[in-house]
Amino acid sequence: MEVYNSSMNDFLIKKIEQKDLEAFVELWNQGYEMLTSSKFKMTYEKALKGFTSQLFNYTGLYKNNQLVGFMLLKEDGNEIWIKHLLIDKNEREKGLGGMLIKEVINTKDKEIFTEVLKENETAIKFVQENGFEVLKNDLENNQFIFKFKM
Repeated sequence: MEVYNSSMNDFLIKKIEQKDLEAFVELWNQGYEMLTSSKFKMTYEKALKGFTSQLFNYTGLYKNNQLVGFMLLKEDGNEIWIKHLLIDKNEREKGLGGMLIKEVINTKDKEIFTEVLKENETAIKFVQENGFEVLKNDLENNQFIFKFKM
């Protein structure tokens, strides 16, 4: 994945580096119940395994060189999936999650999808406010599949 150099005030979007995995784990566990498609706590070992296997593109949002948000992306052919997105609790309600989504929209010429657990009303509202609409009710996994409206 490309290194992003977009900024809004003091914020920078770029690929997360291995040295930032401890901060990534702390951030994940600060709000794991808010993540779009999971509700589990993260360990450093699990994060390192995912990071080194390159299962996802780890994109970070940095403020003064500190990781304050992230999204994990999975590219599959002409599709890109936002698998997880989280902003530090002290940085929420500032439009930063929307900024991460816009970064994907502006840099990828692909259809964009995400999945949200049905009970996660906060994430459902967030993705709808950022241009996604329900594509499918996934009964098996108790989640909604959303597609970005082009």
